[in-house]
Amino acid sequence: MEYTGKVFVNSKGNPNVIVITRDIRERKKAEDLLRESEEKFRTITEQSFIGVVIEQGFDIKYVNHQFSTILGYNSMELLNWRLPDFYKIVHPDDVERFKKLVDDKGKGLFDKITNFQFKIFKKTGEIIWLELFSRKIMFKDGSANLAFIMNITEKREAEELILEENEKLVELDNLRKELITRISHELRTPLTSMYAASQILLRSNKEDTLEKVLPYIEISHHGSIRLKELIENLLDSSRIENKKFELRYTNENINAIINDCVQELNYLADNRQITLNVNLTTDVYFKLDKNRFPQVLINILSNALKNTPPNGMVYLYLNETNEYIDIIIKDTGVGLTGEEKKKLFQKFGKIERYGMDLDVDIEGAGLGLYISKEIVELHGGQILVESEGRYKGSTFIIRLNKGVDKFQ
Repeated sequence: MEYTGKVFVNSKGNPNVIVITRDIRERKKAEDLLRESEEKFRTITEQSFIGVVIEQGFDIKYVNHQFSTILGYNSMELLNWRLPDFYKIVHPDDVERFKKLVDDKGKGLFDKITNFQFKIFKKTGEIIWLELFSRKIMFKDGSANLAFIMNITEKREAEELILEENEKLVELDNLRKELITRISHELRTPLTSMYAASQILLRSNKEDTLEKVLPYIEISHHGSIRLKELIENLLDSSRIENKKFELRYTNENINAIINDCVQELNYLADNRQITLNVNLTTDVYFKLDKNRFPQVLINILSNALKNTPPNGMVYLYLNETNEYIDIIIKDTGVGLTGEEKKKLFQKFGKIERYGMDLDVDIEGAGLGLYISKEIVELHGGQILVESEGRYKGSTFIIRLNKGVDKFQ
């Protein structure tokens, strides 16, 4: 029997020649089908928008053009990688999860991966989000892993944006509820007192002396002031939110402004039996809004008086350096805890002290310090708060920076 390269020839007409020839033809047919299948696979994957990679024994055996494009490396670079080389481009937030996934798959704990999302660094350093799908296949007579990856950065960013917007909506809803609760309470108190006082006045005799009806007129007047302040604070808060809170800056004597504010609050200090100690030296000038800046002083100083029990002390003094002017308001009041300091300047961040037997004034909607902070920041300054805790007093520092050019 002689082999000619294509068939076996046997002069005696041996039937085995036919069988061997059929085996060769079937093997060649199988090879042709495999080659055709591989060509179809490459044609499809090279045109795909999905990244495709084949890994076998931790070696990278095949990557398509899209896989290279997604990672920013060329195919020749990637074909020299082994699977652990990918650890260096996986984001630190996800690298341990990625390693565990590879280890578990290597141990045969599962045959496929679905919806695994993680971040990587492209060759350019850009961070992108990928989603990975993988399953076992046979490749060149051995077991391998066929993996698909998609760049889902835009999808993740959209999801994160939706989550952020949802959080904002929840926050706005909470603010709305807080607004309704807070304003309802703040409106009810003065309106109740005004209503009661007006009822008494209406029932009084025309012959009643002014001395007899004056207390009820004062009650009604005080309630009107509270309503006026509440409405003004709500309007200011709205202006701040809508970026319509504008200031006019002129060179003003800070000492004179402080003295006017102290004069206005002397009645509150007397009513609460608190000593207000003001220590001002030479006149200090600064460019500020002469109508809005007193609002800050009134808010912080009145808070100090309201949160200091009777027979306490409130100190106010100035400290000037080459860089800044500090207006310091220090009290011997109930002080602030760490949690209270966090919410102090938030909108409706009123610290509830009702029923705490601290002997303090609990009036207010929680807008005063929020607005004060915005006003001071519009002056290029800041408000600092110090307190060592409950019953240890508080210190508020209104710091005005001299080097802020936009007001000069």
